[in-house]
Amino acid sequence: MQSKLGWLKRTALLLLAIAARAHAHAIRVILEDDIDDSDDQNKKYASCGDCFCVTKENASCPKRPKNSFDASDDVEILKSQIALNPYTLECDPYGEEPCQMAPPQNRTLVAMGEEAVCGIRYEPRSHSTHERSPARTVEQIDGWNANANKDSTAAEGSSVSRKLQCPTYYNLVSYESFDSAKTDGAVVTHAGACGACSTTKDLAAYLEHVDLTDLGTLCVTEGLVSFERGVECFINHGLTKACAMAWVYDGYKTSDACLGVCVRSRFIHEPNNGPPPLCELNDCLRCDEDEAGPIFKIFAARTRRRSGLLSKIARPCEQIVYGIEHNLC
Repeated sequence: MQSKLGWLKRTALLLLAIAARAHAHAIRVILEDDIDDSDDQNKKYASCGDCFCVTKENASCPKRPKNSFDASDDVEILKSQIALNPYTLECDPYGEEPCQMAPPQNRTLVAMGEEAVCGIRYEPRSHSTHERSPARTVEQIDGWNANANKDSTAAEGSSVSRKLQCPTYYNLVSYESFDSAKTDGAVVTHAGACGACSTTKDLAAYLEHVDLTDLGTLCVTEGLVSFERGVECFINHGLTKACAMAWVYDGYKTSDACLGVCVRSRFIHEPNNGPPPLCELNDCLRCDEDEAGPIFKIFAARTRRRSGLLSKIARPCEQIVYGIEHNLC
């Protein structure tokens, strides 16, 4: 399952790996420190001038999306929830041969891009992926959320209380719109049809790690030694196996298509964004966005922008999806 890079490129990539390993400890410190209080977390996000995103000319900065979550509370509950129909990825999405996940994605909804959404449809414990419960009404969903605020044997509002109120099992379901997901009683987890990174466990990892760029550098460096080591690195930081594989394949594609600009960016410690008001992506991130990004969005499906989450890269305001609250159930 190794990426088909030429020997010269492999050698250059190993040189890049040596440089990356030289500051790997610093990257690990950053990753371990990603979980913090809300005020500290807000300081970790990128900005463009006085705004958290890159505005169009003369446009005002929009309202900041919710991005602060209690790592010992909501995130831990998301980790404990179980997808009944997770996607598996057993092929290279960037390879010459056609690649399809199991179960197959709905290509019509995939082609809709961010107009479609991926929903978390919680199910009773007794149901399997082939025994889907009737669609729940909005009133039932609101009732669950209301019950989470009532007194129980656990402390009011505690993670134990909310965990007792929320179902553990769920199905991933792609919908053509936010409204159709809500009508079916689903909780929207990201824009775009569901894919390898759509699970709540992957969402928890995205919430824990504000800087997925450094995590990607660290784990793809491991992936240059072997594909399995790269996947294991991502799994050790909370991603599911299918999502981890999508990230490694994405890293291989970026290494193959953007080697020169990314080596330069890494060695000179180039910032993610240029100065305001344009705050343009550096050449490495721009190359990754153009060369690997479109396929990654199809197969991995979840990105921070599609999930309504900020990062250490300032993005155009219109690319950040609003209205996703990541409610537990």
